[in-house]
Amino acid sequence: IISGMNLKRCSLIDEHIKQWIRDKRIAGASIAIYRKQQSVYEAFHGLQDTKKGVAVSSDTIYRIYSMTKPIVSLALMQLYEKGKFKLTDPVSLYIPAFDKKKLIGVYDYKANGRPQALSDAHCTRVRSQIRIWQLLTHTSGLSYGFDQHGIMQPVDRLYHA
Repeated sequence: IISGMNLKRCSLIDEHIKQWIRDKRIAGASIAIYRKQQSVYEAFHGLQDTKKGVAVSSDTIYRIYSMTKPIVSLALMQLYEKGKFKLTDPVSLYIPAFDKKKLIGVYDYKANGRPQALSDAHCTRVRSQIRIWQLLTHTSGLSYGFDQHGIMQPVDRLYHA
């Protein structure tokens, strides 16, 4: 038994990952949990190569994208644990440029709550400020700007205008 760890509860992670594999959401996964610089739990599930049927193992190499997000999220959560901010704080408290009274709307929300892309962007009053938790959960409405023609993300077209 490792102080502060309930290893039986770690098996819940295994069940979750196995379900994702059964649902074909992912092909495989490695799980590693460390406590006080010591490995306390490792598990490997699924396949690293679905065509050859090669199982995931401790030496599986993964292609990892966008590692800035987890690093920044980890740093933010460490500051949160120290009481430096609240997850419900508006981002504008720390980045004044986010204190806008209007925003450019590219979606219209229908009665069913689903967004429909508008043909032309328009300015609308901000209903609420973007909160830190929304940045961490990618629900702030900000976009990457990769879709320069605005086919999938209409706001991206505005980034390139």
